[in-house]
Amino acid sequence: MSEINYSNLLRQIVTDYLEHRMSRVEYVAQRRGLLDQIDREFNGEDHSSGWPTSDTVDQPADGDPSPDITLVPK
Repeated sequence: MSEINYSNLLRQIVTDYLEHRMSRVEYVAQRRGLLDQIDREFNGEDHSSGWPTSDTVDQPADGDPSPDITLVPK
């Protein structure tokens, strides 16, 4: 798959999440799956069990488990 197709897929996942067409859990799962697929294609490695999870990442002090995400318009 080309980089453009991956970009379009990621944009669609983000758009669906921001427009409340999918839950946060589904968004994170789809995003992680797509990023794993990109990693396998371009790096030839499978990090599906090696990426940090919410259990291994330090949580914000306010207790909010969601990461701070800043979206920049194009």
